[in-house]
Amino acid sequence: SSLSGSSRNAGASELMAIPGTLVACELHPSAIGEALGGLEVLAVDMLVLTFVCGAMGSHLESQGIAPPKPWAAMGVLLRFLALPFIEVPLPDLTEAGSAGVDVMLWFPGLLGGFCLIFASLGFVSMRWRQTSRALPYALLAAVLLACMAEVAQASNEFSAWGDLASFSGRSRAMSEKAVLQQQVFRSGHGSFTQQFSEQRCKAVSGVQMIKCSATTMEANFMSLMVQGFCRPRSDDLTADFEKSANTCRGHVKSLMGVVLESDPLFCRCWTAFFDHQRTLARWALVMWFGLFVGILAVLYSVCESKLKRMCATERFEVLAFAVVSMAILACRAVLLPEGGSALSKPGE
Repeated sequence: SSLSGSSRNAGASELMAIPGTLVACELHPSAIGEALGGLEVLAVDMLVLTFVCGAMGSHLESQGIAPPKPWAAMGVLLRFLALPFIEVPLPDLTEAGSAGVDVMLWFPGLLGGFCLIFASLGFVSMRWRQTSRALPYALLAAVLLACMAEVAQASNEFSAWGDLASFSGRSRAMSEKAVLQQQVFRSGHGSFTQQFSEQRCKAVSGVQMIKCSATTMEANFMSLMVQGFCRPRSDDLTADFEKSANTCRGHVKSLMGVVLESDPLFCRCWTAFFDHQRTLARWALVMWFGLFVGILAVLYSVCESKLKRMCATERFEVLAFAVVSMAILACRAVLLPEGGSALSKPGE
């Protein structure tokens, strides 16, 4: 009997060896610290950007121009953080002035401050390893994970908007989402055409390059954007890129009724933008899983002392239950989201 009991304990210990080794390799405190440190560096960069914007606001105030205030950006940030939990309206990007300079200048810094607080709480939780100290970190982690899942879903959905097949029908037969997609297309085409005309630009090198006569910053930016951004990401994708750009030109002609010199360049930029958007959508998903693993690592380090007081079998059961539950939660939150993202609800 004692021999069989010893065998069971030895088997349980061997069973714990594999997950224990994985935890030691993957959740090492130095690796967690490096991940949180990287998040803090990103947050500090955002804060520095907002500091520069604040200095620019002081300069504007000295010139008699009202400086941008942070309250509009604060409202957008709070609504963004609450979006996964309650129904809140976000700014309608198809309306002029919906995301003004106040939001663009202050939002990065406010978001950076939130990330800085989150990373600091992670360091505190790892330093003291007390459940009461880890509770605020866990709450902020839940909010951040939910928001990141929303961003990943919205990025994946928006990356498909480059396909203009839904424009073939009449407006009254189109879905609300397709109507919004058409509005975004018209708005982008109008802005590009206006800048092309104001900066006195013309297409050169077989409508693949641009040359502007104006000497303004906008003219230089358009030249750099067309040359460096509005092109295939690699030579292997050139055929598909040109096919998508030609399809876009056909939709421009059917929607606008006229053909302009800037249309080929606009369609190249439109196609390139959504090519990069698809890449961004994939990286957003990777970032979500990376953040998810990092948060679990911090929470594990907090609970490690209590787990060590358990026997091998109990510890294995708890860790196995946690791993399976978190895997199901991750798939449910990102791969099988409920309903649609904010892009699917333009009227809210």
